[in-house]
Amino acid sequence: DSTHVKKIIEDNFKGAFYTLNRAWGNTNNSSMSAEKYQITGIVRDSSTGATLENAQVRILEMDGGVLKPRLTDSFGKFRRLLIQGNYTLSVSAEGYEAHEFAFTSSNSQILEHDVNLNPLPLHNVNIQLTVPDGYSGLIGLVRKTELNTHFLYLVSGENQFNWHEGFYGLTIVSDENMLSPVVVDLSLIGDETISINLTEREIIFEE
Repeated sequence: DSTHVKKIIEDNFKGAFYTLNRAWGNTNNSSMSAEKYQITGIVRDSSTGATLENAQVRILEMDGGVLKPRLTDSFGKFRRLLIQGNYTLSVSAEGYEAHEFAFTSSNSQILEHDVNLNPLPLHNVNIQLTVPDGYSGLIGLVRKTELNTHFLYLVSGENQFNWHEGFYGLTIVSDENMLSPVVVDLSLIGDETISINLTEREIIFEE
């Protein structure tokens, strides 16, 4: 009946209002205010003090296929809404050491936890590329890290890069796949020289 429908609408409105209050940090003592089970902070570069945009912020106990990691905004700020419990905050960014922080959420106050990430050392990477005689197409490098995927172009001969320490999945591909791709797993802990020899694809004829 109409009374039941009105009650459902009223309850849904209260739930939505409660969620918005938590997102906005409205935790006064009114009956419609939100509990303070949340953590917030700013992520910075420890060496320069600059705020870091798009740093990945995860709550490990809530991480999974359904809940995607959150990213810091243009001011380096993050906020995660929680329920009562013990949690581990994990913050990572390209080119920085990861940060973890164990904490207990509380309804008495919002937990503020600023994070200073330490930059990883940089190393020289020299990719020596050889292609078949007469090949004039483009050569691409797909570089995958734990957080990002980048596409770079290579030339025949020396290709010099300056990359942070860490693990990289490299795939070298040719224009229209004319040459056989090459896959390299690189664990970068110092200067590296990588020799890549691209060859023409084998043509298999079927009768």
